[in-house]
Amino acid sequence: NILRKGLVMRVLNPEHCRLLMEMSEGIASYQMLGMHVVQMDMDSATVEMHTKSEMDNGSGIMHGGMVASLLDTVVWWAAYGSFEVEEDAVTLSLNIDYVKPVIPGQDIVIAKARLVRRGRTIAIVDTDCYNEKGQLVARGSAKLFVTARYGGENASKNPRASLPPKFLEK
Repeated sequence: NILRKGLVMRVLNPEHCRLLMEMSEGIASYQMLGMHVVQMDMDSATVEMHTKSEMDNGSGIMHGGMVASLLDTVVWWAAYGSFEVEEDAVTLSLNIDYVKPVIPGQDIVIAKARLVRRGRTIAIVDTDCYNEKGQLVARGSAKLFVTARYGGENASKNPRASLPPKFLEK
């Protein structure tokens, strides 16, 4: 839960995280896909998806793009603790190995991700996705491009600007 930045030890503010996770409940794509952020800290996150019968690929199993959306979401949350306040990130690449089918409308899928490395502009994150029985259904890795999206004149456009401070300095 601690990130070293220079000589200052930083810890994510639990109240900031709680409110950010609450804020995510209002994101239309999360609602549409039944996603819910369960846990986040400095370098990991867990997001679950309540599958729906409409996620069927026509063969009785969940469309792989639904799992891809879940993994794309959880990798951002796992990297979030490494972002400066004015930074955000977008996915450059997402590689997925599908291991076991998911039955839409019957399964809950849980994605867990861990930040592997954070450079100046690139974050690398690994992720695993499980069904509610704990069986691995997919494994992935992502590269995120980190950019100072909300610096300078764009600072007021940051949707997280109204939240409590992101970091507690130690």
